[in-house]
Amino acid sequence: MRDEKVEIIIEEVNNLLDENNSLRAISVLKKEIKIYPEKAELHYLLARAYYDNERLERAIRFAKKAVEIEENVVDFYALLGELYLKTDEIKKAETAIEKAIELEEESTKTKLSQAKLAFYKKKHDKASKLVTSILEKEKNVEASRLNVKILLHNAAELDDILKAIEVVAEIEYTEELEYDKAQAYFLHKEYDKLKYVYQQMNRKNPNSSVLKDIKELIEQIRVREKDDANPFKKISKSSEEKTVDEAMAELDSLIGLSTVKNEVQKIVKLIEYNQQRQKLLDIEESGRPAYHFAFLGNPGTGKTTVARILGDIFQSLGIIEKNEVLEVDRSKLVGEFIGHTAKKTSEAIEAAMGGVLFVDEAYALAPSSDNSNDFGPEAIDTLVKAMEDNRDNLIVILAGYNDEMRRLMKVNPGLSSRVNLQIQFEDYTEDQLLDIAHSFAKKEHYTLTENGEKAFLQKISEKLVDENFANAREVRNIIEAAIREKAFRLGESTFTKKNITQLEPADFGVDLDQLYGEDLDYLSEELNSLEGLENVKEQITSLMNYVQVEKRKEALGLPTNSMALHMAFLGNPGTGKTTVARLVGKILKSIGILKKGQLIEVSRQDLVAGYTGQTAPKTLDKIKEAYGGVLFIDEAYSLASSGSNNDFGSEAVSTLITEMENNRDRLVVIVAGYTKEMEDFFNINSGLASRINHHIEFLDYNPDQLVNIFKLHAKNDGYSVDEKVLGTLHERFEDEYADRSNDFGNGRLARSYFEKAKMKSANRTVKDLEADITQITVEDI
Repeated sequence: MRDEKVEIIIEEVNNLLDENNSLRAISVLKKEIKIYPEKAELHYLLARAYYDNERLERAIRFAKKAVEIEENVVDFYALLGELYLKTDEIKKAETAIEKAIELEEESTKTKLSQAKLAFYKKKHDKASKLVTSILEKEKNVEASRLNVKILLHNAAELDDILKAIEVVAEIEYTEELEYDKAQAYFLHKEYDKLKYVYQQMNRKNPNSSVLKDIKELIEQIRVREKDDANPFKKISKSSEEKTVDEAMAELDSLIGLSTVKNEVQKIVKLIEYNQQRQKLLDIEESGRPAYHFAFLGNPGTGKTTVARILGDIFQSLGIIEKNEVLEVDRSKLVGEFIGHTAKKTSEAIEAAMGGVLFVDEAYALAPSSDNSNDFGPEAIDTLVKAMEDNRDNLIVILAGYNDEMRRLMKVNPGLSSRVNLQIQFEDYTEDQLLDIAHSFAKKEHYTLTENGEKAFLQKISEKLVDENFANAREVRNIIEAAIREKAFRLGESTFTKKNITQLEPADFGVDLDQLYGEDLDYLSEELNSLEGLENVKEQITSLMNYVQVEKRKEALGLPTNSMALHMAFLGNPGTGKTTVARLVGKILKSIGILKKGQLIEVSRQDLVAGYTGQTAPKTLDKIKEAYGGVLFIDEAYSLASSGSNNDFGSEAVSTLITEMENNRDRLVVIVAGYTKEMEDFFNINSGLASRINHHIEFLDYNPDQLVNIFKLHAKNDGYSVDEKVLGTLHERFEDEYADRSNDFGNGRLARSYFEKAKMKSANRTVKDLEADITQITVEDI
């Protein structure tokens, strides 16, 4: 019988979850779990609350805890399966859902989990059958919603989609259904009906969280219609002419971009100097210099805005006739057959004549391979000729990522000689991104609270480590998502001026108690709970303590030491190196050193290619994937050159060394392998050895520890073992340990024994209905 107090708590939490108040539910449950740690349903509800709050790792942890406490509850496994699905852990999702099926195949929760898994795996027919079987028996809002998604994905008949939406509305109406309806109309090109949905929504609830999403669909219609009428996009702000001072003042008012402002200032001063000189000396210009630019940098750094301001500046200085900036990309310049590209590109040039032609993502004009059907080079050739022939009546600006733009310049030797001005657009700093966030929020009549600022900085910091960080665009996405979340959270609550104009941590989906990641105490507990590894735990704990003190000194404005946290994990296989590396990533995220904390595990084959020039890019791709987290290189000694001319391991190491030095604030590298081989490897490569200061030895597990690992595997899989079994195991492990060599399996050995014992147990009990199928006996060892 369940405790009456727990029943009241469960009812209260279910009400909070029904009201979409997951943060309050989390707060209540965290307190109650400390009082009732063995109540499985509390852990299950906390998993649901974290799921609603999109904190999936924590949700999985508590769902697993619920299953551990009470193993035979179908809802627990169904939720766990869905969570694994959300984190793309498909095998684990399948295992959990299979357990739910085993417990109660006809359960609605089980079928729903199966349907979601099938939909994820693009088995839409199976998903549809499962959903139909649920809906034939009962009205179920989740199944009905999934049915709508399936129909939209399959581009079903409009009437079928609308009927499915009506079914959902009868059970539980939400405004998201209006967006589904709008999608259906967009899919079937019923644009007038789509616009009507928007008008109705705007009239009923102009603050609706889905209104902007529907508006984006309408914008896509407008873009199509506009492209049909006029294939070129003008990004000039207005037709009004500005003085140089007015245009420069607008440039100066932009957040950040100090390098850009300095470069533009120099160009303006040079033009004004030449003009004054010609006037004083009464000489004519012998030939106007070309003013063609390359704007280099990540998206969202203001390249389009600066291009528009340059149009104003150059028009005011008399360099071009009009302050119009025409924006094009590859699709507006490149045709589908020979001769078509030159025509399209020439039309764009003609339309921009007398102003500025802004080519966004210009690197896309470079052919991706030796494909003769790629007409990008034809567009480049046409552009190069026009840039020279019309230098006195046209300015061309090519914009895009740094590396890609440099590759573009190599495609046509004439291009780099025509583009005589390069301006680097640097990524915004965190303070500048916060200023931009305030600016975006202000336009929507919102402000960020002090804690809201902290939450925003946490969200944006996770994106900052990405190689092609989208800067202001990323800021806009985060602010818009926060506004939608606020509207959704408030629902039909009583509005006050304060709660509808302030963005708080909850709107960003951030819990300030866990600002940087998972609970540090919990992670430390998880590290210390690992079997054996006492010296490893001590060294990792000491290192993390040092890092925390350095962070505190930094916060107090005290001098700090430069922290390179690259490590070497030395020891035989199966000693927990990967597990500890994963924990190191999470701990460093929790402290605030790493932005994401993910573990990217690689070996030689992931880094080294078979041909000259391919290894460095391959290695760099993996390193970039690890930005914000840990790059774990197993058997790293295999990168040492074998002496063969075809061994490109040294190229991978050189790339790695450069990145470890230049991006030490972006990632931690952990190299792992046998102790002797790794020591030899460091002796061969002094550059790598000097960058890895922390060497941690993972000792082999002794027989007692191997028995404990076996017991843990058995417990996790629901098996019991008696003392006779443990004694037999200990004897076997003593023999294995005494005869061990470099390939001693350690934890893998214990797992191997357990897997074989399971198979023998199954063979022994399969036909014996009286046998205990959860008991491992000596016979099974």
